[in-house]
Amino acid sequence: MSSTATLAIAAHALFAAKIATFGCSSLDEVARLQHLRPDQRAFQTELMQQMFYGQCVAIEPGKLVIADSQASDPQVLLIDRAIEPPGYLAPAIDFERHQDRDKP
Repeated sequence: MSSTATLAIAAHALFAAKIATFGCSSLDEVARLQHLRPDQRAFQTELMQQMFYGQCVAIEPGKLVIADSQASDPQVLLIDRAIEPPGYLAPAIDFERHQDRDKP
């Protein structure tokens, strides 16, 4: 395995959603939904519409995702790229690194 491949694998980490959140296929939609979040009715309407179009997914609290940070925007995680290519972009603030409780 090349050192580049090793670095790419090491960059992935397991994260858990701290709250009900979302992932979208574009940074623009993530920004739009973040902007609408204070108005829950407008936020839910937009999220449901984007889910209908296949542009976004809802993420329940506690859901584990494989993620890495976006170099272009550290406030966004790229999640589940290997499971659901090309993956979804999600607000990094809504996630925390998952700690494996079986490890010392």
